Amino acid sequence: MTWPDDAFGRRRAMGLRPTRLGYAYQDLFTALRLVDLAVGRANSVPVDRNMFTGDRLPRTATA
Repeated sequence: MTWPDDAFGRRRAMGLRPTRLGYAYQDLFTALRLVDLAVGRANSVPVDRNMFTGDRLPRTATA
């Protein structure tokens, strides 16, 4: 996927920085939920689960 041409007619590629930041936040959230599990404040921490049929983005759920 590319962004529209810039003011000089050059094609710009979409960077992966937002994607990497999203994964970092997911990792941090998962770590915090695993701490909750270890100290008994959570019963389970399903990680990388699809939430519904056709879901293309695995995510962390809270339970």
